Amino acid sequence: MQIYLSVTLYDIITKLKLMTYDYLSKIILFSLHRKGYYGAKHTPVVHVCKRIPQHSCKDIKKKIKELIKGGLLVPYPTRHGLDVHININRLSEVKTLIKPLEDEMDYFKE
Repeated sequence: MQIYLSVTLYDIITKLKLMTYDYLSKIILFSLHRKGYYGAKHTPVVHVCKRIPQHSCKDIKKKIKELIKGGLLVPYPTRHGLDVHININRLSEVKTLIKPLEDEMDYFKE
């Protein structure tokens, strides 16, 4: 007798609360970290899109929503739209995610 489970990979990941971050997510976090958007300092989502011109704004907005659900970004609603900043409580996790990008930038500075 065979038993088939109808569990998708997405269900497993969400239940275990594991979230893998792709390159675009790391670039978004790196750009916010580089400008110092923590705590009370926040920026509109549109400005994040302007800072990363090689990707479409639609893709960036999707990734920002994923990062908010993951808890790495904090939404800050304003009159002109949605602003975001990095979650101070998860700063160490953000720094470990963007460490390769920082090393790459330091390599080009030398």
